Amino acid sequence: MSLTEIIFSRLDYLRTKKGVSVNTMLKECGLQKSVIDNLKKNCFPSIEIIYKLAVYFDISIDYIVGREKTKNPAIENDDGDIDNTFFNEFKELSPSQKAIVEDEMKALKLKS
Repeated sequence: MSLTEIIFSRLDYLRTKKGVSVNTMLKECGLQKSVIDNLKKNCFPSIEIIYKLAVYFDISIDYIVGREKTKNPAIENDDGDIDNTFFNEFKELSPSQKAIVEDEMKALKLKS
């Protein structure tokens, strides 16, 4: 997979997860549609574009370009990616969903 394909794939994943269209993402980042068109043509975007997208999605530049597997490596701990993934997914839950997860965690602790 080429670098531009990685970038396109990661942006598509992040955009879908955030629930925004391509046009919304570009507009909110102050970017033109040509950014996506150029990625599809295998043209690498400028660092300024990569930076704007990283800020928009609150992720590292290294994640966008495929150098990291996690979106925010600063919060990763010694236990590995599963904790980071759990933390990122947990952050996106509604308060009622978080309460359910917390109750389940308490129940699991009581079983051990």
